Amino acid sequence: MAQLESGKPHSLKEIFCGENDKIIVPDLQRDYCWGDHIPSNSTETLVSSFMDSLLKLDRSRDITMGLIYGYYDKELTPNHLQLCDGQQRLTTLFLILGVLNRKAGDDRYKDILISNFELEEDDKEPHLLYGIRESSLYFLSDLTIYYFLNSNLSLSDLDKQPWFLNSYNNDPTIISIKCAIETIEAKLASNDDNEKPDIYSFGDFLIERLKFLFYDMNNRLNGEETFVVINTTGEPLTANQNLKPLIIKENESYTREEQTENGQAIIHTTAEDWETMETWFWQKRHRNDSDTSTEGMLAFFHCVRILENDTEEGWHKHMETENDDFPLTIPMERIWEWFYSYKRLYELNYKRLTTPNIRYPESRKHYTQKDLYALLPSMEYCRKYPDATEQEIQRIYHLFSNMSRYRDTNRSSQKESLRVPAFRAYRLIRETECRDVLSLLGNQDFNVEEERQKMIFIQRNSPTPELRMEIEELFAKAESFPIYKGRIATLVSWSEDSLDRLRYLYGKIKGGLTVTTKTEYVRLFLQVKRLATRQPEPIPTVPCVQTKNGANFSSGKESTSSSCSMKET
Repeated sequence: MAQLESGKPHSLKEIFCGENDKIIVPDLQRDYCWGDHIPSNSTETLVSSFMDSLLKLDRSRDITMGLIYGYYDKELTPNHLQLCDGQQRLTTLFLILGVLNRKAGDDRYKDILISNFELEEDDKEPHLLYGIRESSLYFLSDLTIYYFLNSNLSLSDLDKQPWFLNSYNNDPTIISIKCAIETIEAKLASNDDNEKPDIYSFGDFLIERLKFLFYDMNNRLNGEETFVVINTTGEPLTANQNLKPLIIKENESYTREEQTENGQAIIHTTAEDWETMETWFWQKRHRNDSDTSTEGMLAFFHCVRILENDTEEGWHKHMETENDDFPLTIPMERIWEWFYSYKRLYELNYKRLTTPNIRYPESRKHYTQKDLYALLPSMEYCRKYPDATEQEIQRIYHLFSNMSRYRDTNRSSQKESLRVPAFRAYRLIRETECRDVLSLLGNQDFNVEEERQKMIFIQRNSPTPELRMEIEELFAKAESFPIYKGRIATLVSWSEDSLDRLRYLYGKIKGGLTVTTKTEYVRLFLQVKRLATRQPEPIPTVPCVQTKNGANFSSGKESTSSSCSMKET
């Protein structure tokens, strides 16, 4: 096959084929990394999750895996596709097919890996070439010839072979490829020689049914082109798939510098940062049938779309969830800035303050307005204070999350006067002059007496960080009690500005939380109130039961009152 046709789906059998056709990962690309362990999970890799997803797919129908972008150098190498996006997926699939060819034992997938012309008459270059650096280029060729086409060599013996160069040991792409192969072989370990039909079934499915939509970028400088196509299900491409080439095209001059631990500067482009975001959202995806990064990215971009407005009217408009139109006027610098803030919030554990961790919706595309009330001002806080500590971020998110329990968080309807509670919460953070949540006490617009009381108590009773954390945790636990549902102003008031008294009253409430009925809750509340206000214990009452004729009974004695009293003996 000479060239892939732009805008059409192509199988792996069509992508990796031809006598001299090549898929080249050019030097502008980053290293292969899907074999690396995920930082948040030392035992899982992206290859592991990818393999699990592939093995569960329906093999009786075509599956579109997404998009790949690239261009052909029509003058020098017209049959060599320079890949600009999709290298992680294609490389992983190439490695899987290499392992399957070894397990099949009959070179069933040899033509996918390398052409007969290359193998017998030319330089033995496989269909996939890694042009990132020379060592990566040579290794993939050696790996194909000496490992994928040779079932007698074990993975553990690779570095002992005469063709294995010393430079291979320090190449991050090669290290990740070896880890990926180890994972792939482990996933296929149950398919022994007696189960070759399963190997054939899986391999044939991959090369014939798994397809990618290809888009020709024409040349290296053009960037991504605008496109609208229909995928094989008859539905439009997802919003973030359409958005990606548009954002890259609008931000051709964007670069971001990152300092490594040894002080070296790494320059990132829009395409690289976008792939970083996609990879992160894929790692955080819900493990459902879709298994993509789409849902998480859509929820995030909806947040960005709202936050990039300076007016309450703009927030009211962009909270609309009927469409996912994203303004291309928002530069990549801001998108990345919001992503970094969102990522910090999402990865934090809020257990200390009994607040649920942030998770994007599973049954809908966007966060609810209640979710946004806590999330958006917290994103602004992380953007404004990138050096904020975990505890400081937890305090901000907990504040607005708790307020969302008892306040109306919905924007006004079209018939009402303009009101967007999330915007007003965001504005409080935007106007702060200090990253300590207690600084909100100096803002007159922060007029929620419930929260002000708690902050004043903390301010007066926490001379040390340890005492402050204790008070915050007592407050947070009390807020979660069913009798309070987030509102503990009475408990704070009854504590009379004393931490010891707060501890005492909290213990009494916690000790009575075995109650189950509304009546018992009321009694517990009154009991604590008496303790707090130092009222004497009342004469105990015995609950009465009303009979059919209206008479009241208590302890077996008839009474005409609504309750019966019994003096303590």
